[in-house]
Amino acid sequence: MFRRVSAAVLLSLGFVFAPFGACLAEPADWQGRVFEDADADGVRDPGEAGRSGVAVSNGRDVVRTGPDGRYVLPARAEGFVTLTCPADAKCPVWFSRVDEDGASDRVSDRDFGLVAAADADDFFFVHLSDAHVYERVEDMAGLLPGGSLPWYVPRVVAGWFLLRGLDRAYPQLEREEIVAGLRAVVSRHRDVTDAWDETVMIDYVELALDPATGIVAPAEAIRRSFDEIAALSPALVINTGDMVLEGNDGEPEAIERWYDYYQQVVAASGLEIHETIGNNELAGTGNDDFPPSDPRYGKAMYRRSFGPTHYSFDRGPFHFVAVDTHKPLFDVTDPAASEEWTFYEMSDEVQHWLDADLAQARAAGRRLVVLNHEPFFYDPAWQFDEPTPADDAGLFAKHGVAYELSGHIHRNGFRDAPSGGGVTHITTGALSGFRWSLPLSIDSRGYRVLYAHDGSLYSAWKDTGEPLLGFVDPRGDASIHPASTHASAPDALHGRVEIVAVGVDIDHPYKSLALWLDGEPLESERWGDYFVHAHFDAARLVDAARLAGAGRLELRAVSGDGSERSVPLEVSRRE
Repeated sequence: MFRRVSAAVLLSLGFVFAPFGACLAEPADWQGRVFEDADADGVRDPGEAGRSGVAVSNGRDVVRTGPDGRYVLPARAEGFVTLTCPADAKCPVWFSRVDEDGASDRVSDRDFGLVAAADADDFFFVHLSDAHVYERVEDMAGLLPGGSLPWYVPRVVAGWFLLRGLDRAYPQLEREEIVAGLRAVVSRHRDVTDAWDETVMIDYVELALDPATGIVAPAEAIRRSFDEIAALSPALVINTGDMVLEGNDGEPEAIERWYDYYQQVVAASGLEIHETIGNNELAGTGNDDFPPSDPRYGKAMYRRSFGPTHYSFDRGPFHFVAVDTHKPLFDVTDPAASEEWTFYEMSDEVQHWLDADLAQARAAGRRLVVLNHEPFFYDPAWQFDEPTPADDAGLFAKHGVAYELSGHIHRNGFRDAPSGGGVTHITTGALSGFRWSLPLSIDSRGYRVLYAHDGSLYSAWKDTGEPLLGFVDPRGDASIHPASTHASAPDALHGRVEIVAVGVDIDHPYKSLALWLDGEPLESERWGDYFVHAHFDAARLVDAARLAGAGRLELRAVSGDGSERSVPLEVSRRE
């Protein structure tokens, strides 16, 4: 009897104190619904059906919605609920922020509305990286030798530091080339006819840091670059990180200003941009006066501005996966260890999520494309100290990743998939060149144009403000160098030869773009506005050229004003 009474009392107390007990218990599962938002108002109205089979994640686990569009995820202390936006939809809201109390910044059940959109297997898009945006010339002062050295250091010494730094940064250029590029700029403002090389260096720094000269006008150059990309009308833009100038070493107020400026530029462009976090988005990690206890430290600013640092979305037959390979190697509450981060490893959470995300996408039959700031390979053509490749933890091979797009190095690199399958690594140079501060002859500014066709990506690097006319690598995966006019032929001149070429008239299509073979028009297929494809029987190469080991292909373009341009491709026979 006593036990029955005790049980009854305890049961009653349980009901009385249920709200208190719920606060002490583990948070309830996160759940919600993905639905077809017919009127695009973000609210599920009567008659708007749920969408099944859509992937949703809590940052670690990945589930798919059921027949009625509902999902249930294990709750976590804080983080994001993220939606993998389907290829045939736009997702005005694709994540929900969850705070430490388990509360959401959106509706309580975390619903996601899908707005119907046209989908296509083939599409044109742009990959940019290392935009390093900032508005004020003074923001660069501490990064250029001579801009931050004390007054008592001789000017020539500052110039020597700069020249030595450029020598190390650009080993592919002769010192004479570097000096000539800077001398040409300085000579427009002062006479440097007989000046030493070191003097030219520091003259350039002084002029660059003087807003009155206009040598470095980052705000104008940044907006012009994004306007150019927008004029090309890409289906989407991939930005693989380092959006802001120097978040590691910057002051909190400056970093926040750079973030705000980036978002203003993107909003004005009207582009659909998908970002990944870069090492320069890690706020304060190299600034001793910016402690980890600051709520803006580390990834906090990025998360506040862009949301989750790892997520995925679908487009056409492709599944794009944004990865975060940045993690602290210490207790972030320890101010003495503020610089101890790695940029090349995933946290356990990200690794667990990536495994689950790739598995569900592969099971759905999608081509997998990984996006990350740091490359997962090293290209010897970069010709400087070998960087540490990011670690994929064996997940690329496990799940059959097809492509990996990255930046970070401010260089273009390409490694083809090994025979029998594997990942193709494509690294894109910097939109900012040398952070908008040096002439284009030193480090070109630009981005990569890509066309997705039949499950493959074809691409070429384009210099900002310049026309592009060239051939994509015959393997069909990616071009390595800007506007390449030469490339290897297939292993032998027999059977079918496939050619892909690309042409962009600065920020719009050419009026006409055509391939010619040995002086005759070649039947070809236009891929979108900027790419052209042809395949032909190698026997069409004239006998004399074929026997000599070479034939001639030309890409000819006509601009809107009627002017013509062409580039040749020498097709060499391999014995």
